[in-house]
Amino acid sequence: MRVVHVVLTHSYGGTEAVVATVARRQRELGLDVEIYSFANSDSDGHFNGMSGVTFRDQRTFAEFLLNKEYDVIHVTSPASKWAGEGIRKSFYKGGVLVTSHCPRDHSQELRYDIPTGVSNYVAQTIQQFYSAPVRVVYNCVDTDVFRPDSNTTAPDGEPLIGWAGRSQDPVKDIGILMALANSPQSEGFKIFVADASPVDTDLSAWLPDSARFVRRLAYGEMPGYYYEIAASGGFFLSTSRDEAFGLNLLEALACGCPVIAPALGGIGEVVKDRVTGCLYDRSEGLAGIRRAIDWLYSGDNYARSAKAAVEHAAEMFSADRIARQYVSLYEEAARIRRVSIFMPLIRGGAKTAAAARRVWRARKEKREGHV
Repeated sequence: MRVVHVVLTHSYGGTEAVVATVARRQRELGLDVEIYSFANSDSDGHFNGMSGVTFRDQRTFAEFLLNKEYDVIHVTSPASKWAGEGIRKSFYKGGVLVTSHCPRDHSQELRYDIPTGVSNYVAQTIQQFYSAPVRVVYNCVDTDVFRPDSNTTAPDGEPLIGWAGRSQDPVKDIGILMALANSPQSEGFKIFVADASPVDTDLSAWLPDSARFVRRLAYGEMPGYYYEIAASGGFFLSTSRDEAFGLNLLEALACGCPVIAPALGGIGEVVKDRVTGCLYDRSEGLAGIRRAIDWLYSGDNYARSAKAAVEHAAEMFSADRIARQYVSLYEEAARIRRVSIFMPLIRGGAKTAAAARRVWRARKEKREGHV
């Protein structure tokens, strides 16, 4: 099966990380997989070093589709408008699957066969925009990269509270972390921030002198960040106002790092409350976070959560599991498209599927002769 993954950008974002991970695993499963990005080839991101990646400045998407026949196009929803234009111009007739990584992402510009969302939360939110049922296929983590590590030396001093994300993004709400760090609720812990903002932001004035900072860690450096938190006996904290899924939460779990996060969006589908960490109610403010901390460090809850986190990530969100789920949907999308193409031909006089295919090929050759 020939598949092309289509993305809008080329960066170190979560969407691109998942697409790259799924594409690699699908190649291992024997699929002919390529990636097309509407970014230019001089951009930097997760597709660096991967073969079979084409960028907009190398070839338009319509030209790309005319150069090779694909059974299925798998589009991330932000790229829908531009992908739809290329599909129309190239007269592509294969299957199309579109995936939304965010509840605000949905397609009005794309002919699709199967829409998917990366969590039940996303699927339920965007269903109103699709006529077909939105399937749920979770994001995945490469458990060969994000896995427990026993060689990291525990840092001196107190356990670490890890926080990662774009500090300038109001949805991530780093203000809650700042309030926690300057309150008695964080007593006995040190703050460890991995800031992914594209520009440097001086956060030192807002956090205690003991706080540590790292900036724009590369994908391969993130496991080491989680390892240090886990080795310290600390936890990873989310303060988000909303999360479609929470990929960095999953990465932390896969590395054996318990998570404390708000009970909202798709987070509850990633973090099992009081099993792989603890969820809190944002409306309770810092008191809710403190209650979650108290639970995590009660009895053997921390050790059990760390162990369950690794098992949960491997069982539910492995690259192999998610890649295979998408392959199953690709096969379904291809069948849907074959039926939609051949049934009108059969109704129009073709007595068999083979005859319908001959009529379709003749029409395709005639049409392509005028492209």
